[in-house]
Amino acid sequence: ISESSSSAVQFTSTAALSSSLPAVSSSSMQSSSVAATLPVTSSSASSISPPSSGLIPKPTPKPNQPLTTPTPTVPPTPFIPGPFNCSPPIRGEYLEGSTSLSSSSSYVKLKFFVRDFARRTQISFNFRSFSEQGVLFYVNGNDHVDFLGVELRNGSVHFAFDCGSGKRARMITSKKYNDGQWHNVYIVRYNYFGLLEVDGGEVKTAYASRAFVGITTDGFLYLGRPPDFPPRGLLLNDEKDRGSAVACIEDLTVNLYGIIDLAGSRLVSSNGVGECFKGPVESGAFYNGTGFFSIYDDQQKSKGYWLAGKNFTIDLEFRTSEPNGVLFYLKHGAQPDHVELELINGTLEFTFDNGAGAVHIVWDSGLLCDNQWHRVSVQKALLVGHLTIDGVDTVKDMSDVAGSVGVGSYAPLYFGGVPDGVQKRDGRAATGFRGCMRNVVLGRQTPRSPPDLIPNFYHETAVLKGVHPHACPGN
Repeated sequence: ISESSSSAVQFTSTAALSSSLPAVSSSSMQSSSVAATLPVTSSSASSISPPSSGLIPKPTPKPNQPLTTPTPTVPPTPFIPGPFNCSPPIRGEYLEGSTSLSSSSSYVKLKFFVRDFARRTQISFNFRSFSEQGVLFYVNGNDHVDFLGVELRNGSVHFAFDCGSGKRARMITSKKYNDGQWHNVYIVRYNYFGLLEVDGGEVKTAYASRAFVGITTDGFLYLGRPPDFPPRGLLLNDEKDRGSAVACIEDLTVNLYGIIDLAGSRLVSSNGVGECFKGPVESGAFYNGTGFFSIYDDQQKSKGYWLAGKNFTIDLEFRTSEPNGVLFYLKHGAQPDHVELELINGTLEFTFDNGAGAVHIVWDSGLLCDNQWHRVSVQKALLVGHLTIDGVDTVKDMSDVAGSVGVGSYAPLYFGGVPDGVQKRDGRAATGFRGCMRNVVLGRQTPRSPPDLIPNFYHETAVLKGVHPHACPGN
């Protein structure tokens, strides 16, 4: 491939690609004619001689073809307005054949032949993510020096590999692709030459050291971060291991194998994977109405619990088309102390009990089941509670018992519902929240309070049921 600092690389045919790749003797995996390593950027690369044979045909989807979202095969459910005139329901249908890496520890391990990565490799896949950082796929060498991997780095796509010399080739896009849209990644490695192409437009090339030309692998390909070792090849200097990218992946092709069935015979093991939504998505977590997410506060002396205390704030955004559902709930055992935010008949009610009687604060200035995002701020300061919707309307109330000022419950804080067996204080059945939630922040306003707590879906103590943690179906 002829390169310059001002021109992009374009493919017109397999022959054209073949005529531009570096020539390497097939009788030896080590080159003796190279005295220095070429730069890893494409700006100073020169023309190189062709290999003895061409690469295999480029897999589909072609990078110059726009990606499309499959049309749902299930006809939409007719919308019949209910007694509260809420919006049509959020569908939340899943995309067949896709895999969701749902946390930084998620991975899929696939078995391939060692020769699939030895001298030449072509890999194509589509991904969708809101993550700034994280591994999308990784191929590891037996000695942990040889490797081939792709990650998100500050939203850009980063491709790197090393043939065993310790001097890797690195390519990183100038654009960011963590926008929640589908993008196609296409990579080529031929001996010490590499190419990265995203969406058929942006192209980057680089060279590893010519001292070695083959990659000796363990024969496995990982979607996400490998579970048993860090992806050292993608880490620069003393960088911290960032784990897997939280992302959806589909249409993986490796060389001539066609689209790989990620749940088929090549699957060795997986962890923390799920399905991806059809159509457009938004950032946030989707609750399907059948479960909950529990958050624990390790900064409290009773590890594994959250203490509301005398003063606290809870801020969040939600979107739903359902008139009823628990947004959050806190109660410990038989104690009367509790905190709750719940949708009831399309309006919002904030309840707190310091131990001497519940205070109910109701916002009823309009229905909130309109499938639009609403910002909610809840505040309790001693005896007084505040409920603010969309930064404008605020209602407040206070306890008439001056002797009790704090919610003294060390307990899990549940979002989107409560587990079976947890009895709500008011005796009503807990209706699970069906909709989207995002930007949740918990805080306490005391002189020595810890910093705001942002719920972490991926914390070791977190419990999720019926929650899709990293994307919401588009509105």
